[in-house]
Amino acid sequence: MANEQKFGNFIGKTWAQVTLALLAGSYLAYKAPDEGLWKLVNHLGIGLVEAALVTMLLHVRELTEFFENFAAKVLTKDEYMMRLRRPALEEIRSKAARTIMDSYVDNAAYDKDHLYNWVDSVLYKMLPGIEIPSGLYRENYRETIVLEFLSMGDALGEVNHPTGSFSPEDLSARLLKITSTCEYKVVSPSTRKEGFSKYEVKYSGLAADMSAFPIEHRVALRVGHVYQDSKPVSIIFQSEEMGGISYRIEPQSFPFKDGACQVWMQSIEYLPPTRQPYVLNQMNMPTKNLDVTLFQYGSGPRLVFDGDVIAIGAQGPAERQRGRIRLDYKGWLFESHGYFIWWWEI
Repeated sequence: MANEQKFGNFIGKTWAQVTLALLAGSYLAYKAPDEGLWKLVNHLGIGLVEAALVTMLLHVRELTEFFENFAAKVLTKDEYMMRLRRPALEEIRSKAARTIMDSYVDNAAYDKDHLYNWVDSVLYKMLPGIEIPSGLYRENYRETIVLEFLSMGDALGEVNHPTGSFSPEDLSARLLKITSTCEYKVVSPSTRKEGFSKYEVKYSGLAADMSAFPIEHRVALRVGHVYQDSKPVSIIFQSEEMGGISYRIEPQSFPFKDGACQVWMQSIEYLPPTRQPYVLNQMNMPTKNLDVTLFQYGSGPRLVFDGDVIAIGAQGPAERQRGRIRLDYKGWLFESHGYFIWWWEI
């Protein structure tokens, strides 16, 4: 700000002197007769005009920068844009993005129009808009995932399902239990608008078929603000025509308090150990910062893990140790971004 003021004062003084020289020179050149001693005054006036014109030419660049800075100051620092309606702001945003694209692209084969339209639509989708609840985002998404090998008999005992109708081969079959515990905070763009009074927790997924194991016990879920007030949530299962099962819950509403809502969630899933050797989690809303740790617990074959965060921008390598992996991402994730972890037996 101080540099801008100094620059503005410099420009102002320079152009005040140029204007004074131009006016004085024009007056003297016009009024003083071109004879006698007045001839010197006449020539002095012409000299002042010439000096003023030369100075103007030398400072054209500074003048251009001055007006550019002045325009930018009016638009951004004097809150001129705050007084514009949304369509005008969107037009300014769109023209700025297109100008940047046009300034750097000179390859006719480069599909700049398609790229520009895509970036313009995707990037600003994260910002609060007219439709509620646009603008919500999650922050500090932390998740711990535990993998455990069980027999089907042990798993049926955990879910209190009778085992009398199962064969000994079914009861001894191996399956994989995945327990995922996550917590995060949802932040609202408004504390006053009616549409931002509650946050809806959503949960859905796909899983491979697993013969004999009852479908209604494949996934269990608890949701709350914290563990102490969490409650079981009913899950809707469906067999898919192309194979596998899908599951989802009815959205669970939690109130915002001072524009924020804390969420705690734990899911338990039973999977065939070899037909689905991975965990995929895609964000259903913009998310800032992600910290996921997965490790193996109990007996069974030893697993090797690898994975990565699905996001825009360079990622560092996953923290891999024997029997565990950690993904730590500092930054923003768009909707449908997330992480992917897979494993194989040693």
